[in-house]
Formats: sequence, structure tokens, C-alpha cells
Amino acid sequence: MLAGHAATYTTSPKPYGSHSSFLASKLTPRFGFTISGAFILTGTLLLIFVFLISLSLPVSSISSFQKAAPTITTKAKDKPTASETASPEATISPTAGAFPGQQFIDNGQTASAVNTNTATATQVTSSFKVNQQIYVTFAVHASQSGTVCLMWFLNEKQFDSYNFAMSGVSTSAYSYTTASTPGTGYVQIYWATKSDCSDKTLAQQVNFTVTA
Repeated sequence: MLAGHAATYTTSPKPYGSHSSFLASKLTPRFGFTISGAFILTGTLLLIFVFLISLSLPVSSISSFQKAAPTITTKAKDKPTASETASPEATISPTAGAFPGQQFIDNGQTASAVNTNTATATQVTSSFKVNQQIYVTFAVHASQSGTVCLMWFLNEKQFDSYNFAMSGVSTSAYSYTTASTPGTGYVQIYWATKSDCSDKTLAQQVNFTVTA
């Protein structure tokens, strides 16, 4: 464009001393540089604008399912809702026999640390300190979609709960909570077909103790 523009002026030159010729020779290159600068500035502003927009977009959460070894990571809520404070099922020893829902969930155990990539316990224990994270790991064998329902009890009183949906897969999973007072406790893990756990079936119960 600039070369063509310059050729237009050279086809019918004006006297060298002409004021208009002097302005053309001075203003045309400057005008060309101005246009180029404007394009560069506009491009820079667009890049900055796109960068700022990208910062405002929500960061995608890490998938809870791993390709090599699918796992589900869950965190217990701080306090159960009013609808979740129902009386616990009768306390059952893990060694007393099969649980009604054991075909869906088994291998429950508590731990003080887990491998978050495989959802397996790395430090199995049933003894914890006050405000220490209490992990529970378990295996889910779901041939259909459903809900895993966890209810935490301490001194025969429910102090926490957490539910999460499951698709029809077999996988390892874990959840955790903390206890603010010492005592004897247990976590009950249920399988349900309804999201509100209204038809839950006890699958695992894992006992633990909390000391000061």
C-alpha cells in the first residue's frame, strides 16, 4: 500500500520547492509508520484483553477419575444438615459378618494418610488425635449408578456426613473428616440408588478412636 501510494505521487511530481510536495514527502512516511504502529498497538491490546479474559474463566477441577486407576476423592462437610442427623443404624462389628450392601462397597478401613492418586491407605490406623484428619478408604463395585453415603459418629452421636454420586464403575474411593472431641467412633458407609440416600443400605462400618 505504501509503495503504491508513493508511486501515485511520483507520476505527476510538483516543483521541488512546492510546499505541497514538501508536505507529501514528510507526512506520507510518518503516516505509514503511524498506521503500522496503530496495528501493533491494537494487536497488543487484543492479546492483553484475551489474557485478562482467560484469567477470569473458572479453572477446571481435576477429574476425580484417574485413567490408570480410577479413584474418587471426597471431603466430608463441616456439619450435617438437619435431614442427615437421623439415628444411626445398630452398631455392627466389621467382623460380625456380611453387611447387607457389601456387594456394592467393601474393604473399608481408616487411615491417617492416603495416596490421593490411587485412593488407597498408606498409613492404616484406627487411632487418631483430636482435629486430626480421619481418612476412610473403600472399594466400590457399582454395576449401576447410585450414591455413596457416609455417616460419621462419635460417642454414639452423628457429627458429620457426606454423600456423593457414583456411575456404574468399580473403583477405589476415600473420604475424611476431623473430630473436635475425644471418644469412640465409627463411620458407616452406605450404598443407595437415590441421591438423597433415602433407600440406603449399610455396606461397611469401620470403628476408630479419638484421643486428646
